[in-house]
Amino acid sequence: MKSKISSLIAMSVLITATWMVFKSLNQNQPADPIGYPGPSLLPTLRLIPTVEPYATSVPRAEPLRTQEQVLEYVSSWDMARWEKPWSLETLKTDPERITLEVFPNRSAEGGGVFLSEVEAINPGPVWRITIRGKTKLSLGGLAYNPDAEYGGVVYVVSQRSGHLLSISALPIVPTEK
Repeated sequence: MKSKISSLIAMSVLITATWMVFKSLNQNQPADPIGYPGPSLLPTLRLIPTVEPYATSVPRAEPLRTQEQVLEYVSSWDMARWEKPWSLETLKTDPERITLEVFPNRSAEGGGVFLSEVEAINPGPVWRITIRGKTKLSLGGLAYNPDAEYGGVVYVVSQRSGHLLSISALPIVPTEK
């Protein structure tokens, strides 16, 4: 019986001493950023988020305010392979081919599936860019056949960040012979 009591006392002293050593080693360290205070000999991993989960990022120095700015921006990353390529001049030479509309928000534009999770909550004003003409789309992984022909593309882009919010293909309009 005395040996059991001695063992318990020794174990208690050992646990208390170990706790005191850990406590003294971590005395000047702040609490764990996740909210679990306590001693740790391991380095603390501090994750610094680059973007707040519901914030709208603004990677552009200036928002896309004019039709020319929008077309220049879209032409830099256009995903379609056009039978008859378009340029900034197409807006002047063939105004029926390219339509640009600005909306105060995504709901006013008509909504749809978002490609950008960052801006799904509040993309701000958006541009809808419709480019008509025979084209093929290469969107890798989305429901578009890369060999199918379409009658054009509709891009929806955030005015303030330039993020592509959605893309859709137009059906081919049969021409009369």
